[in-house]
Amino acid sequence: MVLLHGGTGSWTHWIRNVLALAREHTVWVPDMPGFGDSASPPKGVNVEMLAGIVARGLDQLLGGEKADLVGFSFGGLVAGHLAAAHPGLFSHLTLIGAGGLGLREGRKLPLVAWRHLKDDAERMGAHRHNLANLMLWNEAKIDALALRIQSLNAARSRINSGPFSRGDVLLEPLSRVRSSVSGIWGRHDSTAGGRVAEVEPILRRTDPRATMTVVEDAGHWVIYEAAETVNALLLRDARTRLRPAPLAS
Repeated sequence: MVLLHGGTGSWTHWIRNVLALAREHTVWVPDMPGFGDSASPPKGVNVEMLAGIVARGLDQLLGGEKADLVGFSFGGLVAGHLAAAHPGLFSHLTLIGAGGLGLREGRKLPLVAWRHLKDDAERMGAHRHNLANLMLWNEAKIDALALRIQSLNAARSRINSGPFSRGDVLLEPLSRVRSSVSGIWGRHDSTAGGRVAEVEPILRRTDPRATMTVVEDAGHWVIYEAAETVNALLLRDARTRLRPAPLAS
């Protein structure tokens, strides 16, 4: 199982998921180029180029085995391009709060700039604001761990993924995906512009049997805010696909 993180992120977006999923799967959680501990990509990089770099790395790591590919937010956009261009690497695609589906019509979210702030308390205040406005629906879930992840990831991000994720840039690569597809969205996902109900029909244009689960009481960072629910969904869906077909009588 390969997990791709969101924009302004790193593998730590999945910090509440890795161990639970690893009980049943080998889990790869890379930092994509330009994020976390990974090297910066070439100047002028686009999503297709990022996907190509990630594909070359995964091709070596997977050793010929196919993997379930799970992409959160900007990672969903990259995952869609990966699944379309490299069908031999992946058996299933799960999108979680993915951008590029045309749901937000290019509108920017009200986020606060923080790099110019010198005071640590002011910086943390800005990160808390951004978590509340973009990532988490329930502000009570903005705990010390969420703040630390947000602050560390933001400081190390070298790619502004926002412009890549606006509009409907994921629709074309999705039309070329040949694996099975599923989706998980938080009911209150800020990046969906109140249009979460439109995601399932989009996924079913790619895979008529696509499943879509909406997690109540969760926002965009649903993999953190409702980690137990998401973990159970991913494990259940993988077990269902791997279950042998019944023998004909």
